[in-house]
Amino acid sequence: MDKLCWLLIGLAALAYVIGAVLAFTHGAFVLAPVGFWRGAIGLLVFAIALRVMGGAVTVK
Repeated sequence: MDKLCWLLIGLAALAYVIGAVLAFTHGAFVLAPVGFWRGAIGLLVFAIALRVMGGAVTVK
């Protein structure tokens, strides 16, 4: 579960960087820059939800 969360966080960071670069260069690559930022936020929220659910399910 930890590896999946870190993978999602890494993908979110990559999407954010691509979106920022495209926004400042006024370019487009597959999506508009705002699409990459929305994807980054979505992946981060999903990773946080997985982390919280994983902590709630684990019985110590």
